[in-house]
Amino acid sequence: MLRQLLLSLFIALFSVQGLAQDGADAKFLGDQAKLLHKYAEDAYDDGFPLIAKRVWLMVLSEYDTDHAPARKALGYIKAGKTWSKDPKFVYPKEDSPDPKAAKSLRGKWEKTAGKVAGNHRKKAREYAEAGRDDRARWHYEKVLFFDAGDEEAQEALDHQAVAGLTGTDLEKTLY
Repeated sequence: MLRQLLLSLFIALFSVQGLAQDGADAKFLGDQAKLLHKYAEDAYDDGFPLIAKRVWLMVLSEYDTDHAPARKALGYIKAGKTWSKDPKFVYPKEDSPDPKAAKSLRGKWEKTAGKVAGNHRKKAREYAEAGRDDRARWHYEKVLFFDAGDEEAQEALDHQAVAGLTGTDLEKTLY
């Protein structure tokens, strides 16, 4: 009886801790989704809807599958708890490039990517210190997505230099 009580208490304590961690993670991911969504809006407004679409799809796949502004921008409507395509919505199929707008957008991307990479780097450090190597690794991979030259992330992921690029031992073997 005492054994079952202790086991139940142990499970309950770790379940609550896991939920709190998930809540903090959800807030972190939501914050990154907001940063990326703002960039996607700028890209769309600057005449680059295809770039915006890629970023909104990243927001939905990597950060928040229920991100309403991204879903709406891509032509989804919410019906109850599910999203469905609005059959009347037509997303632009081409960019309307303007060199001045492209240069401005490039600067906005560098600023946004720098912020998101920095936030992931900070989170990766927190997870590494807590011994959560799986979560630290995921965040370091995101750092490299947004800042391929980040030496801390390359070192944490044990990336090696290969013909001007970096990769793990497995990637070196495969490529």
